[in-house]
Amino acid sequence: MNAVMRGLDGVIVDETAVCLADKQKNQLYYRGFAIEDLAERCSYEEVAYLLMHGDLPDSVALDGFKRKLVGLRELPEALRIVLERLPGNADAMDVLRTGCSVLGSIEPDIQSSRLTGGVSQHWLANWPISY
Repeated sequence: MNAVMRGLDGVIVDETAVCLADKQKNQLYYRGFAIEDLAERCSYEEVAYLLMHGDLPDSVALDGFKRKLVGLRELPEALRIVLERLPGNADAMDVLRTGCSVLGSIEPDIQSSRLTGGVSQHWLANWPISY
């Protein structure tokens, strides 16, 4: 009789260069960088750039990326209406999840599969301000 695997322990779904969860070291890496190092030394935009482009940005690339994100920060009206109707004491993660679901439903180019595409950047631009 075969052993029954419970949950996802030991299940490999796919391989990626974006993230590594090292169970033995209890460590999470983004593009080869320990997440603790990124949290201590990098801004939200620097980590977003790393995830999307594969390397940390230099100052010129970071300035351009920040300008682009600022230009995408206006919340779509449908998302703003939903977020305004949530209780003021709602858990921040619940609000973020709801915002992501709504934004995913209303984005016009959601079929784009490119990580660096407009949908990804619009989401990155809106997440920090969605709660």
